[in-house]
Amino acid sequence: MATAVKKPLAELFSDLSLITDLPSRIGIGWDSLLIRLGLKGVNIEHIEHDHRLLKDKIKNGLVRWNREKIHTPDSKRAAAFLEALRAQGMVSLAEELEDEYNFDEPELVESTPDDTEDSRDTSADISIVYTREASGDIMNSLDRPKNDRSDQTENGPDINGDFPLRDYQMEIAQDGLKGENSIIWAGTGSGKTRVAVHIMKKHLDTNPTGRIAFFNTTLTLLDQQYEVIRKFLPKYEIMKFSGADRISDTLLPNTQHFHVCVLTPMTLEKYLAEGTVSLDLFSMLVFDECHHTRKNEPYNQIMKYYRKLPQDSAVKRPQILGLTASVGTERACNVDGAEKSILDLMARMNVHKIATPRINREEYTQFVPEPKKHSEVMKDRTTDPMRDTIEGAMDRLETWLQDKLLDLDKNVHKLLGEIPDKMRMEQQYQSWLSRLMGALPRSEELTPEIKHQAIVIAEHLTMYQTALSVNHTLCMKDVLEHLYHSSLKYNILEGGKKNAVVISNSSRNNTDEDNTGSDNTDEKKPGDDIIENDNTVVEESGNNKTEHTVVSLYKYVTKRLEILSMNDEYENPNIVRLQEMVDKNFEEKGKDSTFIVFVEQRESAVAVSKYLREKSSFAKCCFLISAQSTADGDGKQSQAEHNRVVQKLLSKQINGLVATQVAEEGLDIPACNFVIRYNKSSNEISTIQAAGRSRAMDGTVIDFANERKHRQEQENVMKLTLMNQALEMVLGRPVDDIRLEVIKRMDSITKTEAEEEERSREAGRKNKTQGNFTLRCLRCQEVAVSSSDIRRYKETNYIVVGRDFYKKAKRRLNKKVRCYENMTTKYKVICKNCCCEWGEGNCMQTCFFAVLKIRQFIVTDDDTGKKYCRVPWSAIPHTVQTMTDEDFSSLAALDKLIEDAPDN
Repeated sequence: MATAVKKPLAELFSDLSLITDLPSRIGIGWDSLLIRLGLKGVNIEHIEHDHRLLKDKIKNGLVRWNREKIHTPDSKRAAAFLEALRAQGMVSLAEELEDEYNFDEPELVESTPDDTEDSRDTSADISIVYTREASGDIMNSLDRPKNDRSDQTENGPDINGDFPLRDYQMEIAQDGLKGENSIIWAGTGSGKTRVAVHIMKKHLDTNPTGRIAFFNTTLTLLDQQYEVIRKFLPKYEIMKFSGADRISDTLLPNTQHFHVCVLTPMTLEKYLAEGTVSLDLFSMLVFDECHHTRKNEPYNQIMKYYRKLPQDSAVKRPQILGLTASVGTERACNVDGAEKSILDLMARMNVHKIATPRINREEYTQFVPEPKKHSEVMKDRTTDPMRDTIEGAMDRLETWLQDKLLDLDKNVHKLLGEIPDKMRMEQQYQSWLSRLMGALPRSEELTPEIKHQAIVIAEHLTMYQTALSVNHTLCMKDVLEHLYHSSLKYNILEGGKKNAVVISNSSRNNTDEDNTGSDNTDEKKPGDDIIENDNTVVEESGNNKTEHTVVSLYKYVTKRLEILSMNDEYENPNIVRLQEMVDKNFEEKGKDSTFIVFVEQRESAVAVSKYLREKSSFAKCCFLISAQSTADGDGKQSQAEHNRVVQKLLSKQINGLVATQVAEEGLDIPACNFVIRYNKSSNEISTIQAAGRSRAMDGTVIDFANERKHRQEQENVMKLTLMNQALEMVLGRPVDDIRLEVIKRMDSITKTEAEEEERSREAGRKNKTQGNFTLRCLRCQEVAVSSSDIRRYKETNYIVVGRDFYKKAKRRLNKKVRCYENMTTKYKVICKNCCCEWGEGNCMQTCFFAVLKIRQFIVTDDDTGKKYCRVPWSAIPHTVQTMTDEDFSSLAALDKLIEDAPDN
């Protein structure tokens, strides 16, 4: 008889087991078990007879216990768990678990890939069990360089729970310790988090019923700050929540069981909107990187609810504490404007005081040194046939648009007259392309066929425009890699005839009119020599004709670039210069140095990281990019990989990062000897945040950018000067004057927001009516689905229940699977006709169904004929029926109707 395969131990501690299976099987007796497992402060006497609340308590306790033991090997964790079960008389359950799970499996230790390995190949989705010896504790085993003076100690609190602060830190803590709302404004590495935790401790020590919400905007920073707070507040219950935690649905409404909730603002906003949680549940709100409290940014959405709280004494508003290294100036062009920007921020946060080191400024500058700054302008290649080839292809595509679309549609005609063809690498060209992509699907005058062809041409222009930018900053082979990935994204080679738009016809026996007779092939336009190798030949009136398509143009461009990339003479001098800068800094500052290179694009971070590992004599680096998906759903780095990269830097397995702006704010990483901003410039906040990363003594910041971004960086420096001058003006005003000014501005902001919300509600009441609409594919204009076959599930998910839709679509497996709203996203759903991405293919239990991406369709109102293109669901004027149990039943066997597309 075959032996049953046992489950991996890791599954015993999975979310599904922790919050569903184990609590149901354990039941009564969990109170004593919690104590035996070392959990403190657990009291369930008042819910002894309420099994629903008891089950929730079980989830809370088990999740907390599991988090506390996260660095303990699974085998040891499981052994302790079984021992506790047996001690509580739950012997049968312990035996059942031993039969189900493999307690004899070998312990896995984190492997360190070869430094030359492309880190994009790492599998972030594979569960890795870290032993304590392998991974260490991110806070306790921190080994900073000797010249790092950013923090005076790694020790936790003493026996009395106290921990020391420097004089300047005590200075900026005073307002918060008095219970006043304040913003702490101090540089990166000054210990703002330590100061905040000191204030939080005092708040909880003197307020036994106090509850604190500590906000972060990024998941990586959320994890790090959670560990810091747990370390320094060991006697209090601390819990972390984020959209990535499925336990949030169960636990967050029960925040009264925790003293400190570390969470993202979006996580709390969901419950505030539903009305299941009110901000008056908390006695203190702490906003890390509080300069994000502006207009529609996440923190301001939380503060909108704060400003709605009653101001009478019966309901006390939570204390507000903000932390930032730079408040910014928004669009201020003078000191008065910068002062207004600061006061507006204070008003949004109801803050009357800004705490910044003044009395102890000398000590502050000793421990938070100002890095030395240098700048260098990037050089253009004297000969750049790569750029010439790409621009030649763009010239042909732009010519097609001019020849085919002029005079057919007045709006498109106007756009074509505004094409900034001499500025293809600039933002103006990107903006023009975006406006063109928005105008084409909405056109009433273009035929569906011409409209589809024009959209394909615009997509190819977008691909080549990005290739130009890659060519400007990265290697020649990176340009080819970008074009390859774009071919998969736009289905260039597999999209069929619908994507092979003809851009010119010429006789096989005729001389191409573009060929001037010169033997210099560089003077030909791309496509001139395609005839010799093009296999796309059609018969027309008895004569052989060759069709030059966007596909054959793509093949020509990539083939020519492959040949050019073999010649080192054409290599980008800027990427070579970057590598020289890195090596020079290592030689000057020592081989134990740590560095960061900041870049703008995700693919740039990946490419530069790989290049430095291959070419630099000293650099051992990994890339760090956003954990959030792009609009296309690709190009992100998992949260697990984020943590893994940071841990590698902390443990000195690597000595550098190549990162996008995700590493600019707040991450607890070692003090860097040098920071290089490689063609990276955004605003003055980014400037100061990036500079704050070079916080070792004698640190260096180098701005290496083209002339345009070099000028932008100079403007940022001027704005920083305005910001500092405005700060002095604010600090110099009487406190009572500031208080009155803040109250006045806050009342104005609250009134404006109330009026905007009322207008929005009124518009929603007027606009959302019963009616029908049709969705057509954005690219090929084919009818995809009617509104009668769409259902709304949990407000934001629009599911197709009509079976005809699935016969018009194909599904392709996703590279990464993700879960949300009880659904598992396993597929991309694409148009069978043109391969345009229509949405996601999700699974719930055994059912498969499509969730639509509305921006991938042209929506036509069946009654009025009005078209909506690239708009959110909220812009559609008609209501969508809510998903019912009967609708869920209709989803059965939809996977049998849809065709499976080959994996890319």
